[in-house]
Amino acid sequence: MKAMIAGVLGALTMGGASLAQDTAPAPTGPVTLIQAGRLLDRPGQAPRGPSTVVVRDGRIVEIRDGFVDASAFPGATVIDQRDRFVLPGLIDSHVHLVSDLGGQAGFLSGITENLPVHAYRAAENAEKTLMAGFTTVRNLGDDGGVTLALRDATAAHRLPGPRIIDAGNSISTTSGHMDGRLGFNDELRDDIPHDNVCNGPESCREAVRIQVGRGANVIKIATTGGVNSRIGAGVGAQMFETRPAP
Repeated sequence: MKAMIAGVLGALTMGGASLAQDTAPAPTGPVTLIQAGRLLDRPGQAPRGPSTVVVRDGRIVEIRDGFVDASAFPGATVIDQRDRFVLPGLIDSHVHLVSDLGGQAGFLSGITENLPVHAYRAAENAEKTLMAGFTTVRNLGDDGGVTLALRDATAAHRLPGPRIIDAGNSISTTSGHMDGRLGFNDELRDDIPHDNVCNGPESCREAVRIQVGRGANVIKIATTGGVNSRIGAGVGAQMFETRPAP
């Protein structure tokens, strides 16, 4: 239920004042009344006391003081949150839904677990994220199309989860943070997919276009090492400006 409240209130951006300024045609569909003990809907201002959020056809149309019941909107659905603090859905701008492992455990999971395992884990993490109050996340690292598919499934309400802004496969320089060959011996390196790796303007354009073609909403590129990178350069830069020879 908390996730439902957060999801509904995720549509709030500028608080109650912006609703009156909206010139779009008023929705005419079914009404839901969310009775909130306290309501945070106005940036920079103190929370309201007892309030009711009026949702019509899935869109917030009005905030009323006090607890409004169905007598004011015959046939309305009432969600009783009178003992709760209600606020807009939270946003996490950097998540990896396919795994919550790091270090050696994350490395091993990538070679010991099959893609369906990652798909189920991503779905589980998406639901946990939503139930924690996050209604929008930016997923910065796909795994075989898992989170791209999950993004579409949650958007179509086939699975519970937040709105997902997905980067597809993260792009990396050779030996950069997202080069999947790091940590493997030389005999295996050439057999590990690395079409997300680029080293100059043309190859990086191609790497970006591959992710655009897969349906990515945003592009992530790692031009340095990272905390889990297995290279001697550590977190230092891996891409530098090309200068013409004198």
